[in-house]
Amino acid sequence: MRKLHWLIMALYFCQCGGALADVTWNAGAGYRNVVQLFDDGLGTKDANGKDSSVTNRKRWQYRALIGPSETRESLDWGVELRTQPSGLVNTDWVSSGNNLDLHPAMSLAYARLHGKVWGGTWAVTLGRQRNAILYDDVAQTLYGNPVRWDGFGWNFQCGNFGLNFAQYVFGATNNGVAGTSTYSLTDSSQSVANTQSHFAVLYAFQPYLKIPISTDILSTLALGFYNWSGVGGNNASGFFDNAVHAGTPGTVGDVTPVSLDNARQWHLLSDTTLPYDFRFVGEVVRNKAVVYGSRLMAASPLTNADRTSFALSLVVGRPKKAGDLSFQYSYANKGIGSVFGTLTTEDIAADNISHLFELRYLPVDTLSLAARLQYHREKAKLGGDGQPLGTPYNGREETQRRIELNAQIQI
Repeated sequence: MRKLHWLIMALYFCQCGGALADVTWNAGAGYRNVVQLFDDGLGTKDANGKDSSVTNRKRWQYRALIGPSETRESLDWGVELRTQPSGLVNTDWVSSGNNLDLHPAMSLAYARLHGKVWGGTWAVTLGRQRNAILYDDVAQTLYGNPVRWDGFGWNFQCGNFGLNFAQYVFGATNNGVAGTSTYSLTDSSQSVANTQSHFAVLYAFQPYLKIPISTDILSTLALGFYNWSGVGGNNASGFFDNAVHAGTPGTVGDVTPVSLDNARQWHLLSDTTLPYDFRFVGEVVRNKAVVYGSRLMAASPLTNADRTSFALSLVVGRPKKAGDLSFQYSYANKGIGSVFGTLTTEDIAADNISHLFELRYLPVDTLSLAARLQYHREKAKLGGDGQPLGTPYNGREETQRRIELNAQIQI
């Protein structure tokens, strides 16, 4: 916290000296209560006749952020600090726990060069940044809005045609063990698949087209391809797994997670704004073939996992000032081998069919009150080996109900 104090003071004095005369500060804080109800569908009871199939989770959480940014003629920059739960990138909400987690995380630290070329515009962003790729930011089945990316994001636009690129680094595999962005190697270690070292990088490519149907209707169509290069480790470890049964209470049988190492994803997005602040978004993601079992495919039963995810989202309203109201609904269907659960919106695991509702209201310009209701139902009902669950678990079908109330202030 002392380092944060000195950083803020230094930026303040620079601003007073004129060096940051056009800096914009962004700050906010929020507090919420979340209740989750899990039912594994087995209807089991303990020796006293009490239900042991339904698990109730409750948590209080808070979030906060602060940071300056500046837009110039050819160079923009920004820095932002926020709360960050340990080990999670798809949320900035921290659970209250005896004041044990008070360390801020670097949410943004970027510089963006931009200009004009061939009658259009270009921009390249270096550093920790928001996603350069277009996606469904309502259902967030491909990427979650809080996720930040390290590396390069490229954007080109000429008229109604645009092109997005990205090279984002996730870490490195050091002698076969996935971890931080540092590795070492020898000729000997590189000659064996299980001890190789390499960086983990997402190469993203997404052309898009804006179609102005009328003065009030604008549709955007985008087609993306995402190559997750080097995103894997040895036979036992890697960067990305999706847990069977979402890893939730009541998990039974073979619990080997489904590995999504070195994914190759196609992504189709349709985003249409309509009159009266209506917005409709559709999204489909299809990964390369994925199988159940361990990373050592020779030992796998080679049962194919569902590699497709899609979502349909409807938004009514766009709250900007006091008295504004909005409503959102999304239907999401996520195959366990389609997208990375660690990079999508929180609490919505892969291998689930979901219904998501949100009602938001602004009583004053800077205060947002929201209520969210979610329903989730497990799809595959298979074990980690891709086989149906045996007796007495063959009747399992986990469902989840999630309720959230939150209040946020943003200035």
